[in-house]
Amino acid sequence: MFEALLLKALWVVILVSGIPVLAGAISGLTISIIQAATQVQEQSISYLVKVSSVVLTLVVLGPFFANEISSFFQFSIEHLVILGEMP
Repeated sequence: MFEALLLKALWVVILVSGIPVLAGAISGLTISIIQAATQVQEQSISYLVKVSSVVLTLVVLGPFFANEISSFFQFSIEHLVILGEMP
C-alpha cells in the first residue's frame, strides 16, 4: 500500500512540476535558436518568453493540476488508516 501511495505521489509531482518546466525549456530553446539566427542577444526577451509560457501553461492546465492534487489528497486520506497500521 505504501508503494502505491509513493508511486502516486511521485507521479503527481512529476506531472504538476514537469509540464511547466518542459514548456519553459521548449520556449527557451526556441527563442535561443531564433536569437542565434537573428543575432539579437537580448536576455530579457528570452526571460519574458519563458515566464509567460510557464504562466500560460499553469493557467491552461491549472484545473487539471488541481484535480490531480485533490485526487491524490483524497487517496491519501482514504488510506491513512492502512498506512498507520504498517509495522
